[in-house]
Amino acid sequence: MRPVLTTRLHLPPLLAGVLFLIPGHPAARATHYRIDVATEQVTDPTALGGTEQRQALTLSSFVTITLADSAGGQTMDALVDSLRADSLSPIPPQSLVSASGVSWHATVGPTGKVGALTSVKSHPVASIFLEEVLARFYPRTAGGATTWTDTLETSTTIPNGTRTTRTVTNYQRSGAGSWGGDTGQRILSSFSSGVTASQSTPQGNVDIEGTASGSAAQYLASDGLYLGGTTQDSTSLVATGSFMPQPLPITITTKVTVTVLH
Repeated sequence: MRPVLTTRLHLPPLLAGVLFLIPGHPAARATHYRIDVATEQVTDPTALGGTEQRQALTLSSFVTITLADSAGGQTMDALVDSLRADSLSPIPPQSLVSASGVSWHATVGPTGKVGALTSVKSHPVASIFLEEVLARFYPRTAGGATTWTDTLETSTTIPNGTRTTRTVTNYQRSGAGSWGGDTGQRILSSFSSGVTASQSTPQGNVDIEGTASGSAAQYLASDGLYLGGTTQDSTSLVATGSFMPQPLPITITTKVTVTVLH
């Protein structure tokens, strides 16, 4: 079943306890989404005697999300149907094909908060591009408020390591809007994040710290169905390690576009 977000949009903890009205849908409902992630990473090793390196990539994921009622909210199962990359992608085609069937399980609270993701079938490419998106998939809800704030901490997988992100998001209800041929409630947001990560490499461990900021426009149908939207952010990181004579600056810009497939 789809997350029912009609009575609240992103909820701080002190507002917990507001009853949610659940429409008369079946106990479980599957929705098919297309998730496009366009990212560009700029690494600046000039302090280490190198030259600036840029890498851009767009990955399209076709994902089925099934929600079922449970005590205190819903369960979420996200299944990758397929992955596609642009023609310049360095990802081997077989790695994209093998992502089919990758899945995660989580709970979704009545405010739209996705709990810790459990990988049922892991895959390095799918994890890098989708775990962070799924961890923040739905906008929070906050009753009839026009503006509200939410704080979220997520821990996701990166190659040979983990990343922790703490995000503070300011939301604004912005009237009706259309997205992907559907009409729904438009929710605008701006956010800032602190990022820490640790990664193992053949040369030794690398510690990564930095900040991110961005904005989003997301849409909810009148019956609570998440219609998708766009999120854009810019992340500035610094990587350090005992084997590195100087810190390594890294800048990443990302745009995520989510649409419902009818």
